[in-house]
Amino acid sequence: MVIDLQVHFWEEHSSTRPHLDIAVPNLPNPFGPSEMKPIMEQDGVEHVVIVPPGFMGNNNDYALECSLSFPKDFSVMGLVDITDENLSSKLENWFDQKGMIGIRTHVSKRMRDRWPNEKSANILWELCSKFDIPVATFASGEAQYLRNVLKDFPKLKLIIDHFGLPPIDDTRAAGINKRFLKDILSLSEFPNAFIKTSTLPVRSKQVFPYKDMHEVIKLTFNAFGANRMLWATDFTQSLARNGSSYQEELGLWQNGLSFLNDNDIELILHENALSVFSHLSLD
Repeated sequence: MVIDLQVHFWEEHSSTRPHLDIAVPNLPNPFGPSEMKPIMEQDGVEHVVIVPPGFMGNNNDYALECSLSFPKDFSVMGLVDITDENLSSKLENWFDQKGMIGIRTHVSKRMRDRWPNEKSANILWELCSKFDIPVATFASGEAQYLRNVLKDFPKLKLIIDHFGLPPIDDTRAAGINKRFLKDILSLSEFPNAFIKTSTLPVRSKQVFPYKDMHEVIKLTFNAFGANRMLWATDFTQSLARNGSSYQEELGLWQNGLSFLNDNDIELILHENALSVFSHLSLD
């Protein structure tokens, strides 16, 4: 069994569901079930978690509709507006949205500057701890901020996206930022911190099995252990850059890393996901 914990789905821009100007789609055309399901079937991936892209604001409707149409294939980690005055009631009922399994957010300095104050975010962390809502976050260069969150909210399940690395094109140009990686790996002391193992192939300057990225994986494995690593692709990023195929993304973990044993691979590819996300169902 294989579960991919991050692929962006989006629909056409419309007046009722507009694309915001904070980012642009990875691809010129929408990407959804009709594009993803054949890839999953070809490469043996049973389930994909949809992460609405940032330009959707906090609109999760399309992702939830995809999950409702194909519940065995897709679930959702939704976006949320932390400044919403009804945030508490929304999060208390977060899992009433069929197919919803968690929240995805950004904590970069650029994004935090849009918050009214740090207290707003603390309300999010507190409520997600209270209601057992896992949160995945893009947090490049924000290890100290995450350290404070993990320390203050020890019951929060916090997933660090993309190994905590900088944006993909920064890495493609300058290589792995080892300081960022070291800072992120230091967070392994907190048992409620997890790493999402996404975007390495598209960062690589080599072909499969992307040996220039193996050190990142080995260091992460040594710090967090296989039981706190969660497989994901963020596959539309690869498509946008004519990068790795989906088969190669999966193959890297199934047979491209000699230091992982069969049990490690099973944990990373699906067992950890089922453990961390209590509302993830494949039935």
